[in-house]
Amino acid sequence: MDHADLVAELSEIEKMTPAERIALARERRRIQLRNWDEREKQMTPTLPRHQRLKFSPEVALLEATSRGDSVEGIIYKSYSGLEV
Repeated sequence: MDHADLVAELSEIEKMTPAERIALARERRRIQLRNWDEREKQMTPTLPRHQRLKFSPEVALLEATSRGDSVEGIIYKSYSGLEV
């Protein structure tokens, strides 16, 4: 619904009881969710990204130490055989 439709319908909505307003709001939300679901199904799926960035152990160690993460730095040293 666009704005003009909602404004035109406003006088009718003001005459409704609170229960009727709630029922109308629920119905509109149901329609909104159904439309959203249909659009989601029509969208083309994005291709999964397989290419990942890989850093050398030296760069990973430098980054870990710059963050102050000594545990990660020790792990990188022990698994990569780096001499520090």
